[in-house]
Amino acid sequence: MHGFVESEGSVVLAEKFKGNSIYFNNFVALILEVEIDNGIFMDGKILRRDFFMSGGVKFMITMALSNNIPFDCKWEFIA
Repeated sequence: MHGFVESEGSVVLAEKFKGNSIYFNNFVALILEVEIDNGIFMDGKILRRDFFMSGGVKFMITMALSNNIPFDCKWEFIA
């Protein structure tokens, strides 16, 4: 699944990362791992808001819904 979030929404989304969960299409999904475009993997719990404030950051998020089936969601933050 793909999603594009404007800069205002990215602030809210970054706050959700700090709790290791995110609202996605009316579901609360657990963030399993995040793949940054430079290949670095980071736990969603340690992601900070200032990381998302840089423009044009693209990364892949692996999440699991309540059924614990993981899926990839690519978010592109537009500053």
